[in-house]
Amino acid sequence: MGNAMTTKQSASLSVEFNPPAPDVVLALEMHLGPYAEYGFIPIRLYPDVSATLRATRGTAHLGETRVEALDEILDFGGGKTARLKRPNPNDDVVFYSLDVAFDSAGNEVYPTLHYDPDTGEAVSDVSFHGAVRVTYTANYRLVYYRYDVDYDPISGGLTLSSGIVYAFYLGESAQIDVGIESAQSQQYVECYRVYTKVVLDPDGAWELPPGWTEDGSYPDHPEIEARDPDNSFTDERPHRIALINKIGSIVWRWYHVPIVQPYVLQPSYRPKFFIKFATPPSDEWKAAFSRVNKSAIMADVAAAYGPVTTE
Repeated sequence: MGNAMTTKQSASLSVEFNPPAPDVVLALEMHLGPYAEYGFIPIRLYPDVSATLRATRGTAHLGETRVEALDEILDFGGGKTARLKRPNPNDDVVFYSLDVAFDSAGNEVYPTLHYDPDTGEAVSDVSFHGAVRVTYTANYRLVYYRYDVDYDPISGGLTLSSGIVYAFYLGESAQIDVGIESAQSQQYVECYRVYTKVVLDPDGAWELPPGWTEDGSYPDHPEIEARDPDNSFTDERPHRIALINKIGSIVWRWYHVPIVQPYVLQPSYRPKFFIKFATPPSDEWKAAFSRVNKSAIMADVAAAYGPVTTE
């Protein structure tokens, strides 16, 4: 008896590339990897143009040009377009089929893709569901940013304040909030945090009772039933998270923390504040952490929040 064999046709993609338009799409993002000017925060500017830089706080200037090789997956969810991770790639955009592609009725289709430099998107001649692999290179220029440094009369030390960096070029613009973005990058790690505690139980969230965990009552609110430590758990609310880079510079972010039961809408209530210092995540961070003046930080935190204790 002979063996029956079936074959399945794979989707194929042909490639078209449109010549780049004179206009550019600007993008700014934090840089990971080596860079030349230490003491600054490195940012990537795509593409590598001589943009005009402005910062709401701090200063920024253009640095060297580099090229990045990209190999990414683009997902098409039933439409004709998908955006590349980097704008303004070089003229080496190549698309590869990963799997079969289907239209909205479930029929197999064979899309033809090209890159549209006007929109920064990969464009298909048909709408489809599926994914494709794309490789290309993109040039970028490093931007070096430095925080504003101010003297803090309370702690007697220096504070850093960050701002938003803007790039302008031929009518196009891009921006990046350095304080937020740098905190999310691997250039910074947590140095310390200021927090308060709450008790969570079946009745909701409660400010930490002053005698917790031995006593779950609120002496100034005797009408409130005492919290049961066996039927609850505590959680931390960050008020400030400070981050440090490898040159020992510290930045921080504040968090709005609402007061919960039984002190809702009582501005005179002050919760018990705690501070927790982090340890270096690896040997390469030890030098930066050794420069941290914990006494000055404790004084600064106490001035901002009131008495603070460590755990």
